[in-house]
Amino acid sequence: MSLIYTIDDLFEDNLPISIDLPELADTPSSVNQFTDGITGQAIKDGELGGNLQSNNFVTNSAGWKLTSEGDFEGETGNFRGGTIYIFTARTTIDATTTPQAVIYHQVNDGVTLAGASGALLGDFIGFVIKGQSVVSGDLVKVAVGGVVIGFSGLTPGYNVYISDTLGAISNTPGTYQTLVGNSVATDKVLIYTGTPRFAMGSYSDSWVAGAGTQVMSIVTVIGFRPRIIEVWGELDDVAITRPLHNLESSAGQVIAPAFWVNGVYSGWNKNSVTGAIEDITDALLSTDNNAGETIKLTVEPTTRSITVYLTKTGTDAQTFYYKFYWRVSG
Repeated sequence: MSLIYTIDDLFEDNLPISIDLPELADTPSSVNQFTDGITGQAIKDGELGGNLQSNNFVTNSAGWKLTSEGDFEGETGNFRGGTIYIFTARTTIDATTTPQAVIYHQVNDGVTLAGASGALLGDFIGFVIKGQSVVSGDLVKVAVGGVVIGFSGLTPGYNVYISDTLGAISNTPGTYQTLVGNSVATDKVLIYTGTPRFAMGSYSDSWVAGAGTQVMSIVTVIGFRPRIIEVWGELDDVAITRPLHNLESSAGQVIAPAFWVNGVYSGWNKNSVTGAIEDITDALLSTDNNAGETIKLTVEPTTRSITVYLTKTGTDAQTFYYKFYWRVSG
């Protein structure tokens, strides 16, 4: 059957009703930059296979196949229905046998292995696709959305978290919980991007502040940069024995949580004379004593942690007490 038709065939009703795909001739290797060509049988089966050399995709790719199930099978592992970006590696990353979770550093403009403890916490960006092994300075292909294939031992249907082991994931959270996806099969992970993250904790102690202005700081690693910081508690110049879940001022007012939202404070001050609670916009919590010494609680978020500052002003040395819960999200 001829597969070449002219405009006359259209008007003379010479076009076939259908074309049997296996009758399509295999294309030469130079067509469409598929160096193995495109076979009619492959089109019929819903699969295209070949070596692709295209600057519009991945430069110097050794080969790929798009299957009828929707899997992208390349020389660097399998990937389904998402997006691949090319980043610069800022450390050695070995994803030869298993995809590796990575974080992105704006300062270094590149990716490094993710970990759920200590200094290597950060913003999860995606997975280095299986089959790659790079050193710092190399370009690396990272799946930032969709389903990544090549893991093992996961529990289908369960959430997936960054592990304390660099680059690894688990159905069990690491030291600091960072949710990155869901294990849709024992070897596949659906990436979650932009997932809200939460952390919470509490502080309860005293601080002996010297004369004049004094500052004390408390750093807590949470694994991400928060957008909202909530504090529930109080400061005082006497020991705080009241339970935090039932706080109220000496004037009978219920003490509500104080918030920091993207740099804006919505806090409160306890007036030492009247015992009344007053709104403030320069701190989360604040209080003073009858001698004129004042203490304020402010916060500063970073990429992976929050720093709580207690700032005391006034002439005399003073012991202050603090007791509060905190909760962050971002």
